Amino acid sequence: MAPAGARSLGRPAKLFMAALFGTVMMLSFAPGDAWWLTPFCLAGLFMLAPGEGALGAGWLGLVFGLGWLGSGVWWLYPGLAGHTDAGPALALALTLVLACYQALFPALALAAFAALARRCPQRIGAGAWRWSAGASLWMLAEWIRATLFGGFPWLLSGTAHAAAPLGALAPWVGVMGVGWINAFVALALADASLRVHEGLLARKRAAWAEAALQLGVTLGLVALACALLPLQRWTAPTGQRLAVRLIQGDMAQRSMATPAGLAQAAGRYAAMAGSTSADLTVMPETALPLAWSAMPPPVLAQWRALAGARRTALVVGAFGADGARRMATNSALALLPGGAGPYDYRYDKVHLVPFGEQTWPWSAWLTGLIYREFDSLEPGAPGQAPLILEKGRVALGICFESLFDVATANKAAAAGVLVNLTNFGWFDGSYAAAQHLQAGQMRARETGRPFVQVGNTGGTAIAGPDGELRATLPAEVTAVLDAEVELMQGMTPFMRFGNGPLLGASLILLLLAARRPAASDVEVAPTAVRT
Repeated sequence: MAPAGARSLGRPAKLFMAALFGTVMMLSFAPGDAWWLTPFCLAGLFMLAPGEGALGAGWLGLVFGLGWLGSGVWWLYPGLAGHTDAGPALALALTLVLACYQALFPALALAAFAALARRCPQRIGAGAWRWSAGASLWMLAEWIRATLFGGFPWLLSGTAHAAAPLGALAPWVGVMGVGWINAFVALALADASLRVHEGLLARKRAAWAEAALQLGVTLGLVALACALLPLQRWTAPTGQRLAVRLIQGDMAQRSMATPAGLAQAAGRYAAMAGSTSADLTVMPETALPLAWSAMPPPVLAQWRALAGARRTALVVGAFGADGARRMATNSALALLPGGAGPYDYRYDKVHLVPFGEQTWPWSAWLTGLIYREFDSLEPGAPGQAPLILEKGRVALGICFESLFDVATANKAAAAGVLVNLTNFGWFDGSYAAAQHLQAGQMRARETGRPFVQVGNTGGTAIAGPDGELRATLPAEVTAVLDAEVELMQGMTPFMRFGNGPLLGASLILLLLAARRPAASDVEVAPTAVRT
């Protein structure tokens, strides 16, 4: 039976409340950073679900997802409308399609939870079994969203805790595990709220007091874990500090595609790198938007001379090309002091943005509507070696790649610092760069490594191994960020095992929860015998 509070709301009111909870939950992510809203908003959603079948619960999850993820990816519209050939109507349609696709996963989680509760009401009625099953379904839905078709792990619920107390568990369980615990707490909040409400209505003090005590114990145990588990240090300094210069050029996106814009970008970045004394000087993704092999020889000579004269490793975002292709890979190319040849190191982006950097035969018609001229990039090979400097090793990534937890952890195992090149010139004026940087903060906590990011128009920052931002540049300014980062070594549990233990335990738990109780386990009410 549904709780009285749930029964008192009609379907339109429930849908409205679900959309409202989802929209408010967006404030828990950057730049709002109200991380504490995440469990409360999710609890609000779960409070609406009792009494609903799978279909009804699925609709609640869908509108919650549209409020949460729809308001979280709106920045895609001005980027498509202003910097592609899509036009306003197609840009709006594509943004809505992405929002609806992402919202399917909260809908799937809630529908499965409602179906499980109806199948096994004795086991999933309340308490730890219910909370664990709901948290497992929520986490699995997010993991599928982050993996299916290459994955789009934007705004995972655990990411809101990147610099929050619950994020202290990230070295142990990663962002998916933090999301699992967040959902577990949300379900405990939801059930306690409903039981307290019913107890007050029925004037049963013992009932609501028991619910409040159960919630208090649960929150206390989670707080204790957040306080004690971080006392175990899995990573330690190598003893080397790397001086870095991050150059935020603030180049207009459209101008960079012209010969004059390319010349301006080359001159601006060379001038800003010319005074560096850093061990590592990094420029944004596609800082020079041309295939490196097609770069004018005077530009290549200038950069090579700069690396030698300043005794710095220059990392430049450009396109790598092999053979006759103009743009084959989205790459970061390094020029080292004393090096020779076109470049000394090259990293090629592995996770490409669908329809933005990569297309397929079945989707060529759609890509043709977005870009009149489109040259699909090739993904880089997995497992590329890090950049090796005198003081230590650097794991490079490009833009979208910092969203992927396990892939980043695998790279971090062979390096002392994470460095990400990005470019949010497509989405100026939005909070896309802030959301993206927050994901990088979570990667820092998962790996116990500093996370360094440089962007063209924003998102330039340095996060420590604890996920806290150490230094940032304001958005939409031309500036440099000079700092030192301490290189780290060691392996966190998440780096060693990834999401495997969490996924396995969640699946086992759900299989046990879905097992129908034996007849002997079900209490049967006594019936009167007529004599």
